Amino acid sequence: MNKTLTIGDRKLEVEVTAYTMLIYEDNFKGHSFLKDVDMLTANPNKVQYSSTVRILWAAAKSADDTIKPIKEFSKQYSIGEVISTAQPLVDLIVESLKTSSKKATAAAV
Repeated sequence: MNKTLTIGDRKLEVEVTAYTMLIYEDNFKGHSFLKDVDMLTANPNKVQYSSTVRILWAAAKSADDTIKPIKEFSKQYSIGEVISTAQPLVDLIVESLKTSSKKATAAAV
């Protein structure tokens, strides 16, 4: 699922797929993508910058493999700008978890 976020005066393409989870967990050892997303949704009044910027970066990296490393990427945005992306990111993640295809099944032969 793709979306263009407007952050400040810049546009950023983000994508959330299974690849996003792999990028996230490969780059942020000890962090679970779904647990960190859950933290964003559990208490919307206490959005954490560090979780949000990691999720934002992983979603941007999913859309464009040429995105700079997380430390360089995060220099582009203010704390408030990053935090303002939390809800649109959560909405995109929730939408990506929905599927219109039939569930995969396995059968013993």
